[in-house]
Amino acid sequence: MPPIIGKLPWHRFREWLIQIGGRQNGRENCIWVDYPNEQSICFTGNDQSVSLDVHADWVHVYRAFKKLLSISSDVGVGDPQDGLFYDAASFEAFLRANGVKLESSEQDARSF
Repeated sequence: MPPIIGKLPWHRFREWLIQIGGRQNGRENCIWVDYPNEQSICFTGNDQSVSLDVHADWVHVYRAFKKLLSISSDVGVGDPQDGLFYDAASFEAFLRANGVKLESSEQDARSF
């Protein structure tokens, strides 16, 4: 069972998404971010959750997660397909186990 958390800082996270080049995609709570090599993530959020429509490498998901974690330490990752919940440590372990190189991503995340 995932822990019960407070409100997410969606508006602060949304502002960051806009700052890195994201654009509103139809609705105010939907931000589309393009990445190199024709990759993208559509972030849809509110004060309860942020969902991702991912068409990008895991490293981009990780960078966004690290940014959100820097704003609020109470965030986790829910995987509705497999019914799993990850805290920061278990999400990093999952990514490493699946071959995602996090070292450069961690450095990039700190520079945001």
